[in-house]
Amino acid sequence: MPDILVIREQTVEALSGALRSGRHGLDVVPGLLRRAIEEEVWKERKDWRLTREIIPAFPSFRAFVEAKPPRGLGTTPEMIERIIQDDTETVLLFRAATTGKKGRPRKGEERNSDNVTINDGRGNSRPYLLDRLKRNRSDLFNKVVAGEMSANAAAIEAGFKKKPTPLDALTAAWRKASAEERAAFLREIGH
Repeated sequence: MPDILVIREQTVEALSGALRSGRHGLDVVPGLLRRAIEEEVWKERKDWRLTREIIPAFPSFRAFVEAKPPRGLGTTPEMIERIIQDDTETVLLFRAATTGKKGRPRKGEERNSDNVTINDGRGNSRPYLLDRLKRNRSDLFNKVVAGEMSANAAAIEAGFKKKPTPLDALTAAWRKASAEERAAFLREIGH
């Protein structure tokens, strides 16, 4: 019978190695991350190589992600989101593991200590938009998953975001422009 604690440790080793091994490694991160979440690797595991010691559980998935190797992954949730952003299934699974339930616990109900809210990722982030579309507009979510539209376009159609106006684009460009570019623009329009 396989030792689940050893399997968890082997998954952590594979994921940690993939995060550090360049382009090829990053290609396998989404699959390994899904496996890590499903196997709950941040919980108790066993060192199978040397000491055979039990590695105690982390208080949360985020703590595991941020802990230094070899115990944790030694990265940030934001970095992982950037790596997995094109894998919708993994993005949603990762969000579920890192954001927890919304609202207050009901009377007598405790929070699941294995989940933690990490800057809810609200606003324009793709993971947040995917999560919200899945919850509130599954028709548009399915179009995003099928590649028929972007998460941003679906959020605009759903009314979660407004379509940027030309003034919004100008304001954003002005903020990014250097002092020289701003001066050149003002000369161009006759100011």
